[in-house]
Amino acid sequence: MESIIVSGRAINIGIPVKVWHETKLGFPAVGARTETRAIGLHWTGGYGGAAQVYRTLNERKLSVQFCVDVDGVVWQFADASARASHIGSANGWCCGIEICNPASPKAVGREMYTETVHGRSFECSYFYPAQVAAVRVLVAKLCEAYGLPYAAPPETHALTTAQLSTVRGVVGHFHVTARKVDPGARLLRELGLT
Repeated sequence: MESIIVSGRAINIGIPVKVWHETKLGFPAVGARTETRAIGLHWTGGYGGAAQVYRTLNERKLSVQFCVDVDGVVWQFADASARASHIGSANGWCCGIEICNPASPKAVGREMYTETVHGRSFECSYFYPAQVAAVRVLVAKLCEAYGLPYAAPPETHALTTAQLSTVRGVVGHFHVTARKVDPGARLLRELGLT
């Protein structure tokens, strides 16, 4: 299948997609999303693939609409328009994408780079080229479906409540809370969002 589900309708994105009714890995909506004005990007922080991400989120009573595995396959765990619990205060207006990446300085066999978010530098592992390509396609199609600009704030720190209230486009988890650094500013640049 090469389609995602947005508000109950299939949208072809031209890359492999595994949807929840095929995989039996689906999250129920967590209430209603008030609007969709952003796509939120995350990294998983673990070694497991999309099925493991689903299990881990489920155990933690969290959820997300999409996950992009290391091979670039998109897994959809809920309708893109369902409210999920992945990005705190932005859950009511944000559709989420987890990207499988340990992002750890101990990532065995992974090439590392230095990232700077919230004014501090740290080492993390690169995303695979297949993931970057798939995330680019998925984000572009979601932005198109919701009438959002394909752009992210240029800041590499958490935005203020006032700034978040006007965001339209794409945000990193780090834009929403200073507790998080994912998915890093470099990925946003690689995707052509900043």
